Amino acid sequence: QLEHLYGITLTRMALHTSVGLLIVCFGLWRHWSQSPWYITHHHRADGDKIVLGGTALLIIATLIVGVAGFAAQQITFEKNLGANLSQILKTQTATLTLGVEQLLTKARLNAGRTRIYALSKMLQDNPGNVAVRHELTAIGDGILTSGTKALAIYSNDGKELLHLGNFSTAPAFAITLENLPARLGWDNGFLVKLNIPIRDEREQLGTMVLEEPLSHIVYQLLSDDPGSLSETRICVRQENTLNCFPDKNHAQLYQIELTNIYNQPTPMELATRGRTGQFRGVDVENINVVAAYAPLLDDDLGIVVKQDARSLLNPIR
Repeated sequence: QLEHLYGITLTRMALHTSVGLLIVCFGLWRHWSQSPWYITHHHRADGDKIVLGGTALLIIATLIVGVAGFAAQQITFEKNLGANLSQILKTQTATLTLGVEQLLTKARLNAGRTRIYALSKMLQDNPGNVAVRHELTAIGDGILTSGTKALAIYSNDGKELLHLGNFSTAPAFAITLENLPARLGWDNGFLVKLNIPIRDEREQLGTMVLEEPLSHIVYQLLSDDPGSLSETRICVRQENTLNCFPDKNHAQLYQIELTNIYNQPTPMELATRGRTGQFRGVDVENINVVAAYAPLLDDDLGIVVKQDARSLLNPIR
């Protein structure tokens, strides 16, 4: 990766073009070897040969030591950076997981309130009972004041008993979590939709559906410190595309490819396949990066923390 050492960008050349250039170079050398100026300098004195050979060997040895030292430093730096990014990834994954679990606990506490169960049962038996509906609405309004975006209560046969707030009707994309009674989506912000049973010790009466915003938590993860050199991305796999949430470098939802220009899987592609690990290589933007990746809440949802390798190696150029 000499482009990191000298701060230049290398262009890879097609095989037939390389062969053609080698043939041209060989032809020029054959032509010049017949020129008088080349022939007169071709046979040098032994002293000149020793000086020239020693100088060439010294230059070659210096280059080898320099490149080897740089390569050793690069390996050490990338290893340390990979460990740091993995630690950041664990912290951010735990933060989002904890946020969803807190919302789930909050929803279960609300759905488990005995008064909500009793009022829902009375309203199911007598939908025209204004006093019962008014009391249940008051309790629901109290739940909305705690930050819940919308709330609805349904009977077991799907009949709506209560509807408060405004649910998202057309999210840009959404994903159902396999291990949680929740659905993550995006509609001008990150949100989670929870389905919690309303029941007592003997039977389930119905279901409480709540929609909670998660944007404040995701914003903390994706809007890193402007001085930070790392970047965090959260994406969801839908068929053969990766849809990614806005982050510090993207103001809107965006899509990225599953593979890089060499048809190799990117860190996000690996994360959305349920894999966890570190990545060193070319990312989807054709940039050499060091990254840590892992699934997030669900195998189709992934998180990647990455850093451009050029910024890592700037001090040793």
